[in-house]
Amino acid sequence: MKKALLKNSLKSILKNKKRFLSMLFMALLGVGFFAGLTAASPDMEDTLDKYLDETKTYDISIQAILGLTEEDVQKIEETEGIEEAYGIKEKDYLIEIKNKEYVARIIEYNEEINTPYIEEGRIIENDNECVLDEKFALYNNYKIGDKIQIKTEDESVLKKELTIVGLCKSPLYISNERGTTTLGTGTINCYIYGKRLLDFNYYTSICARVLGATEVKSQSKKYDELVENAKESIEMIKETREKARENQLIEDTKKQMLDMGIPEENIQLPEIEQNKWYIQTRTDNSGYYGIVQAIESITNLAGVFPIVFYIIAVLISLTSMTRMVEEERTEIGTLKALGYSNRNILFKYILYASIACIVGGIIGMLICFYLLPAVIWNTYGLLYKVPNLMTPFRIENGLIGLGIAFICIVGATFAVCRKELMSMPSNLMRPKAPKAGKRVFLERIKIVWDHISFSKKVTIRNLFRYKKKALMTIIGIAGCTALTLSGFGLRDSITKIVSKQYGETYKYDGIIYLKENSKDTMKKLQSYDEITEIISITAETGEVKKANIQKTTNIIIPEDKEEFEKVCTLYDENLEEVNLGDNGVIITDKLAEMLNTKEGDTIILSVNDGKGYEFKVQDVVRNYIDHYVYISKENYENVVGKSETNLLWINTIDLNKNQQNTLSEKILQDSNIASITMVDGLIETINDMLKSLDYVIIILIMASAILALTVLYNLANVNISERKREIATLKVLGFYNKEVDAYISRESIIFTVAGIAIGLVRRIFLN
Repeated sequence: MKKALLKNSLKSILKNKKRFLSMLFMALLGVGFFAGLTAASPDMEDTLDKYLDETKTYDISIQAILGLTEEDVQKIEETEGIEEAYGIKEKDYLIEIKNKEYVARIIEYNEEINTPYIEEGRIIENDNECVLDEKFALYNNYKIGDKIQIKTEDESVLKKELTIVGLCKSPLYISNERGTTTLGTGTINCYIYGKRLLDFNYYTSICARVLGATEVKSQSKKYDELVENAKESIEMIKETREKARENQLIEDTKKQMLDMGIPEENIQLPEIEQNKWYIQTRTDNSGYYGIVQAIESITNLAGVFPIVFYIIAVLISLTSMTRMVEEERTEIGTLKALGYSNRNILFKYILYASIACIVGGIIGMLICFYLLPAVIWNTYGLLYKVPNLMTPFRIENGLIGLGIAFICIVGATFAVCRKELMSMPSNLMRPKAPKAGKRVFLERIKIVWDHISFSKKVTIRNLFRYKKKALMTIIGIAGCTALTLSGFGLRDSITKIVSKQYGETYKYDGIIYLKENSKDTMKKLQSYDEITEIISITAETGEVKKANIQKTTNIIIPEDKEEFEKVCTLYDENLEEVNLGDNGVIITDKLAEMLNTKEGDTIILSVNDGKGYEFKVQDVVRNYIDHYVYISKENYENVVGKSETNLLWINTIDLNKNQQNTLSEKILQDSNIASITMVDGLIETINDMLKSLDYVIIILIMASAILALTVLYNLANVNISERKREIATLKVLGFYNKEVDAYISRESIIFTVAGIAIGLVRRIFLN
């Protein structure tokens, strides 16, 4: 008996194949997107972590104003928590390839740390060879075998001509940014790795690996703890080593003078620039920080997006299985009369829904486990250069997604069937009585009702007659609309970020980075006809803390508040202008949100000396890129100490790109200027980064459209199949095909419009 029921159950799949396919497709979408999106972030994390481990990327990097020594390397290596440390030599030079001039960062190759990842060719084998930035080579069509001329008279460069033997990616430059320089236009075009190429008596940086960091994932809390503890250990020797370098340079200068024959009593000790160490971790690398933020955004998307699919899967299942059970009432009654238990009969429908769910879920997993992470990775690949995405089959993610789909689809089926199985066999064998028509409120308004056509009157009555179907259509379309609109809204918001940051908030044309505050430099800049305004700024990178939450931020201290307001307009959440006062600090909105702070609260700010200083929050202002704390000079110097201008914001006359490059080259001739960045170039870089997000948004919109199509198709199919007799009656009464079509579709159109209207409101909660 059970065998016969099983055969009947399997035959019902073919008998109701359209319904079966719609449920299968919903499971495919729900499980597929859940599995794919939840797998994308760990896939990206694992790929990034493997790349950093394979290239032996640093955990902590130290730079110093006066350079670093072998003794510094040894002291850092002896520090608690440090596994090994290496001195690094790098410097920027003008190079020439095929008669074209560029600015390149030359990096000494070290096979023990920050090793380049060879994409094409081979690694360096002798001193005359080099490996070149793959992105730069690709864009400029340079190939293995091409020659590079280093254009410098600097004797510390041991080889002036190099042969390209490989094209590489560098873990130091994960993003498309290559940094700024004092050469050329102020922008580094590429990086080059060479062996025994730079002959300095100091290191430009020391890169260290933290003990135990390789064994944990680099985006984990454990990794952050290990690195932070090691960084604190290095901070403890920082001041001693800074002074040691200053003393060493004084002694070296004194020795040189003695060697020159100058009597010791006539030697005047030279003034040495104050040394300063800058200790950074991977998160201070803009490329690494950017890709980590991208991974977090995908994680957030994975937490919201599949929910809509599952909700609609429940609605589709309820509608489909309700109709199927109603169509087979007589068969159910017969089976009960023949002695089949409710459990056996229920098994038929549970099996039907289970097969649809499992088959659809498995297909969704097989497709999306690889497709979605790959599409997302390739999208971010336009911004970040990390090779070879790892896409393991994360069965645990798939099983969770399948389990949720099973609960939604099979659970809905169980609820529908259980209700019908409570009836007696005699009741089930009789056709279900059609729902009685009811008078609607509009019928009471005779002056309106009497002027409505017959077909429209029937439509109005049916809108209230089929409440369940109406509710499911409206909710389904509302969900799809909310997702689709969120996609378009996200795109619109992203495209406006740059114009708001560098149009409404910041209104300067360029940023000049100074080595030290110099009156001569200011006079020279003021003499340029192209420059119309110069605003002096002290810019620092610091830590802001409230309670147990600590975040890195940019600290802006203007020399003159009135001059500052000419190029920076700060707006609060009500879009009212905020002026910088002397009794508090202004912080940007996203930073305030992360710190859970508001106007009137107290925050602790740590600057270069490592000490924490309390400041009251004067206001929270809107900002679109990065995090900032604004402090007046008077307030800063009263609390922290003297500030030194190290940054200039400039405005220029209207210049095209070539004129901007010419001005940059002219400005960089001043040895006191470290680098210059023109805002137009910065905007272009940011826009290129934001364009890559279009692909993710397209996926969101397309998936929403497919989901809407599935909902409408399924509900229209149910609507027509359960009203065949009604449609036949209309045709017998003389209705034309177009009239019958309008009679049925008019209801769907109204429900769809209602769903769209609700979806437009629901979209707010997806922001």
